[in-house]
Amino acid sequence: MEHDGDRHLGRLGRLGRHVPIAGGVADALERARAAGYDAVQVFPGNPKGWRHVPMEPEAAAAIRAEARRLDVRPVVIHAPYIINLAAEDELAANSARGLANALERAQDIGAAYVVVHAGSSKGASEEVGIARVARLLEGVRDTIFPSSLSSPSSPSSPSSPSSPSDTSTAESPVGADMATAPMAMTTRILLENGAGAGSTLAGSPEALGRLLAALPGTVGACIDTAHLWGAGCDLSSAAAVDAVVERLDRAVGLDRIGVIHLNDSAVPLGSHRDVHARLGEGTIGLPGLAAWLAHPALRHHPIILETPLEDDPAREAARCAMTRQLREGDVDGAAQALAALRESGDVPGPFDATAKTVSGSSGRNVRGTVEHRALPEGNVRG
Repeated sequence: MEHDGDRHLGRLGRLGRHVPIAGGVADALERARAAGYDAVQVFPGNPKGWRHVPMEPEAAAAIRAEARRLDVRPVVIHAPYIINLAAEDELAANSARGLANALERAQDIGAAYVVVHAGSSKGASEEVGIARVARLLEGVRDTIFPSSLSSPSSPSSPSSPSSPSDTSTAESPVGADMATAPMAMTTRILLENGAGAGSTLAGSPEALGRLLAALPGTVGACIDTAHLWGAGCDLSSAAAVDAVVERLDRAVGLDRIGVIHLNDSAVPLGSHRDVHARLGEGTIGLPGLAAWLAHPALRHHPIILETPLEDDPAREAARCAMTRQLREGDVDGAAQALAALRESGDVPGPFDATAKTVSGSSGRNVRGTVEHRALPEGNVRG
């Protein structure tokens, strides 16, 4: 569940990471905790497929009990990448079912949030895309969370604007077969910012703000640092981070942010590409990431790393400890920890923005980066 109390009491937000579920969700919780994380993000199933297998109540109860035992919270679900909330026709119907399935899985395991990408309007205007997202989300909520439909918008979130070029009154794309038993709303949907490629929605703080302004205040935001960087938001210094946080506050509202995805980037600033790198091994760099983590307006938000998971648990634990050093503003200590990792294993050298690759590598993709087009379950895009 969402633990806003941590924020209100002035506590640091928890630090987690995305963990594959090949061994089951309970195993993912254990792997995260063993490495030093106290929050976790998982997929509800195959991130590139529509198939959904309902979870047995006994299995769901066991996962919730394990999360309590390990004190891992929040648990976050990342909805499948193939969902496009701004789509039409069959893809819209599939996306609605996919999101509903992710919400169902979140309810099963006690996840506080479901993070989802808004998607692309496929060449239509932003206004049309936003109207489609609003209609689809309303249909999903009406089907499985009917009691939450009347939730008032926040003061900064007026009702969805009508679009002169998308005035269809067609039924919601959510089919009657999607859910059979309405559930109480205990999971919050978070729309994630994008890198600004093509006609994707939410490709800048301002674009994310325009989207959220058309939705109920119960829908929040997930902010990904690599996506901000790809969209042209400089995060390489404390001053740059201050400027971006001010933009987010004006456009989105910091109170509407539920989760932060913390990732370095393996592509140049403003490339409109989404390629994650491990912290300190990309173009953002340790000083900027430390400034982001230590920013007083962000310190109380849950942090989820979506960088490639180390095969060696000890190395993953070292990366978790390094991230906590960054959160305390200890850039020198984090740099020393990264140097030790580099000496003991296959860690890329500094990123060369001119060559658009990591020094010492011969290919576009290297160990420690994730190109977001064909990902195995263990490697994550945000």
